[in-house]
Amino acid sequence: MYQSWFPEAFNITSKEGSSWDVALNQAAVEALYSAAYIEDYLDCVENLPDDVQRNLSQLRELDVKYQEVLAELEQQKGLLGRRDLDVGRKKVMLQIQHSLIKSQELGDDKLQLLQQIQDLIENKVRQLDQDYRNLDHEPETREAKRSRRQRGHDDEQTPTPHPTCGRRQPKKKRRRGGSNSGGHQQGHQQGHQQGHQQRGGVPSPAEPPIDPDEPTYCLCEQVSFGEMICCDNEECSIEWFHFSCVMLTTKPKGRWYCPRCRGDRSNQMKPKGS
Repeated sequence: MYQSWFPEAFNITSKEGSSWDVALNQAAVEALYSAAYIEDYLDCVENLPDDVQRNLSQLRELDVKYQEVLAELEQQKGLLGRRDLDVGRKKVMLQIQHSLIKSQELGDDKLQLLQQIQDLIENKVRQLDQDYRNLDHEPETREAKRSRRQRGHDDEQTPTPHPTCGRRQPKKKRRRGGSNSGGHQQGHQQGHQQGHQQRGGVPSPAEPPIDPDEPTYCLCEQVSFGEMICCDNEECSIEWFHFSCVMLTTKPKGRWYCPRCRGDRSNQMKPKGS
């Protein structure tokens, strides 16, 4: 019933700007699970009583036959008590044996029918439970997977920003003079090369050329890299500092002032005019 449009629900070929198509396909999949659950529920409500009733009718028929066999056994037992039945005693014993075998077969058939009724009910309950779990958990799982894919797509499309803080963005600054620019580039490259040598023991390959117009920060007057922290002094001329240059490993709580702006403590600003 649902096979004709089920594959189309998963035909998600969305590109950038096609989130509406993804939402429509997601709604179609959720509607499919809901429809499957409703269909199985209606089938259980409408057909399960008939299936059980059919097996119960067969069980009653077997019980009637079983009662008839028991009545025959009672008659045969009465014949064995007669004294004038010496000649036909062997025949009566064979009839009793046949009746006992028949009663055993009818009892096995009744047990088999009872097992069929139990299996039928358990299968219906198991099917409804599975449909309910699909209806309850699958949309959340697919939404989580879609969110991870969307985050991965956004990470690929979004360039790495400069470090920021909640107060303001770092200001771009040009290097102070041509000679200092060359010295900063060389120091920056040497610092990176030494870091690679210390970590891996193998010199790093040649670094790509640095843009001379790229802004510099910190006391070391190098470009942005790694973790950085912003000075809370609004009039700080540097603003941004590398963690390693100001002896930090984690972001401190509350306000933080750089070595040039701080007082006796890092969370206290130096009084103006001092």
